[in-house]
Amino acid sequence: MNLGPGALPDPNIYYRTLKDNRLWIGATNNGQDMVFEVPEGAEVAPKDRAKAAKLGYVGNYTRLGNACWFTNIDHGRRHQPIALMTMADNLKFSRHRQIRENGYLPYDNYEAIEVPCIDAIPQDFDGVMGVPITFLSKHCPEQFVIVGLVNGKDDLVDIKTTKEYKQYREVRQTGEFTGANGGKIYGNPVIKGKPSKGNYFVCGEDSVYSTYARIFIKRRTS
Repeated sequence: MNLGPGALPDPNIYYRTLKDNRLWIGATNNGQDMVFEVPEGAEVAPKDRAKAAKLGYVGNYTRLGNACWFTNIDHGRRHQPIALMTMADNLKFSRHRQIRENGYLPYDNYEAIEVPCIDAIPQDFDGVMGVPITFLSKHCPEQFVIVGLVNGKDDLVDIKTTKEYKQYREVRQTGEFTGANGGKIYGNPVIKGKPSKGNYFVCGEDSVYSTYARIFIKRRTS
């Protein structure tokens, strides 16, 4: 069974099947260019037609660079563990400056740490980690367990948020208020402090900012 975009209209079902290891990303391309046949006469951007032709598909074809397959058919790629360093080695040698300089920041509203890049996941950390959703294309079920999905919809998370931010106000980097309050980041992973770019939220002397959507994972120990 292969499932294309929109095949699972209920996001809760979609998340549960991923978490319960009943659905995963297929072996085809994993986020790279994918080619699709289109009906005769369908409008296709010339650049997409040209890219499809470059990949060997000439005629009624187009390409998408943000597509992937979800399936329950097993394949070898999903059992290849990610090559990772220990937390100590990441703090010293990670190619990501924010890890070397700031370490692994804890969330203000979840009992988990922020891991902004997949190759910075510490292989020896036993707690919960928030990782980018692109982790799904590299997830090895023998290496990690998915324990949550955090994207502002708390009903998709097994680890509940510990704090709300309705009393906070959103500001730009200039300090100008946007008119929005912290309710807009409900359920998102939140980090204390002021980010180097983008809007953030303040309440008195306290400031916080929200990350992008995160998959919550733990190292599999058995």
